[in-house]
Amino acid sequence: MKKTISFILAVIMTLSVLFGLNISAFAQDIHGKIGDNITFDYKKETKTLTLSGKGAIIDCDVSPFISLFENNFNNKIVISSGITYIGENLFLGASAFTSVEIANTVKEIGESAFSSTRIAVFNIPSSVTTIGDYAFCPLSDQNSTTMFTTAINVDAANNFFTSRDGVLYNKDM
Repeated sequence: MKKTISFILAVIMTLSVLFGLNISAFAQDIHGKIGDNITFDYKKETKTLTLSGKGAIIDCDVSPFISLFENNFNNKIVISSGITYIGENLFLGASAFTSVEIANTVKEIGESAFSSTRIAVFNIPSSVTTIGDYAFCPLSDQNSTTMFTTAINVDAANNFFTSRDGVLYNKDM
């Protein structure tokens, strides 16, 4: 038990140094900061990770959320109003997440932002003007051809993207 707790604390400290995350609690809930103006708050009871603040979420080389949620599945992501950019690789490989809500203030979604998650449906708001390569590249089951992403839906008022039968297209199809 002591080794497990020591390992978790070591991972949190490493993430703090590497990604500028300031973890203020690691008991039931997790709170921290990504960059200067975005905070995150995880509520264990609802299994919901909420990112809040104003402006852009920084690009990452490695997702800061992989280790925090290892072996903890069926979590939800909420990108709150005020956030305008979801950084590159932010959730890349964070397979603990199965759903996401994206606020209508988000204008850009970075490259590989949600790649290799277990999110089955993405609802793209009308505000999104740019989507990076591989932003929604699905996680596949290593033992089969199962793909976890089943649909990408775009708000009908979006001027840049559309979807048909769950497939993402630019507005010109």
